[in-house]
Amino acid sequence: MDFKDRSPKYPGRVKLTPVSGQANIYDMTLQDEASIAGTPLNTATFTAFKEDLIDYINTNPGPQGEKGDRGDPGISLNKCFLVGTNSESGVGWYKIGSITLGDYIDYHAKILITGALHDSSIPSGLLDLDIRRGPNLWEYIGVKWETCNDIQPKYVGYYAQSDGTINFYAYIPYQFAFYRIDILSESNRDVFNYLFNPIVPYGGISQTRYSSNRPAITGYPETSYRKFYVWDYAGVVPEDKVLTCTETRHGIKSVKCALVIPKSNAKTDEELNGWNSFAQDNIKYGVLIEDNTVYVGLDVGEFKEGFYCLIYGE
Repeated sequence: MDFKDRSPKYPGRVKLTPVSGQANIYDMTLQDEASIAGTPLNTATFTAFKEDLIDYINTNPGPQGEKGDRGDPGISLNKCFLVGTNSESGVGWYKIGSITLGDYIDYHAKILITGALHDSSIPSGLLDLDIRRGPNLWEYIGVKWETCNDIQPKYVGYYAQSDGTINFYAYIPYQFAFYRIDILSESNRDVFNYLFNPIVPYGGISQTRYSSNRPAITGYPETSYRKFYVWDYAGVVPEDKVLTCTETRHGIKSVKCALVIPKSNAKTDEELNGWNSFAQDNIKYGVLIEDNTVYVGLDVGEFKEGFYCLIYGE
């Protein structure tokens, strides 16, 4: 839509008319003798402007990228499938898919594995793949959990064949359980047709177990993924007090950092009148990490409401 400025002959001129029966109250009307009224600034104008923007965006989507190996330009690829069993004897190892690499290939991928159906103890998390293939040999195979729920991470394994193929498998410990496999991203350095080959076409369901009870497995994903634990301490922490959180509680094998935040009990501005609302005096406190044990020491002052401690590590 077009916007127009007001074009007055007498800018700013108004007429004031006294309101009957109300002292010092006036009605004001423009008397600037404008030749162009200008575009009014109201709800109707801005609504029309918004609709014009939406129409323009919808009819001018912008340039699209080149067509991908498994998709059309401008379309988000739905690269996911299910692996599992509906049979009564379906417990065992299931093939997820494979990657076949030629020489001098540097392959990367993010694969999300989700344990679907039932509360079975199968892993859910994000796999990070970093694989390099040299002339007739594997230069590097990096398969690790970037995130994982830490439930049986070795239920996922892989086997690197000498011909340049890596097969991936997942173990299903219960009948009628499934994994959902999502290929979130993948790339390689030079050749663009060496991509993950799922056991079924994307969008499909595979219920075929591996030919033996346990396939040849040369490795499991590394489990050096990052974890967070919130230590929620309730109650007063007095001066000259040290509190401890050990690995048996937070479950992190390699603690990297811990942050302490005193708890507040205020919900409105008025509840913070004066000092010492949730921490008494000018508090001085610190954190010590030693052998995966986190120590919170309060040297001066008092935490009236306790504290939150965010513990981070691998």
